[in-house]
Amino acid sequence: MSNQQSNRFTKMVLSGIVVYRLFLRDHTGAVHFVGLNFYRRDTRRDMAIALRAACRRLRDQVTEIDLAAMDVSA
Repeated sequence: MSNQQSNRFTKMVLSGIVVYRLFLRDHTGAVHFVGLNFYRRDTRRDMAIALRAACRRLRDQVTEIDLAAMDVSA
């Protein structure tokens, strides 16, 4: 790891930010992405609720794309 990369990583760790990146592929292999940032003031419960909702939104979005490609209505 280069010095620049390690400095960036250290700054992110010291800032107290937790970053979640959720990825899901559709039937064509395209990647769909949702990013969430959490801070020190956020509780575990709030983070869990937000992550669960983001997972559902991402899953529903990709499912809608896949069903549209198969000409099936949800």
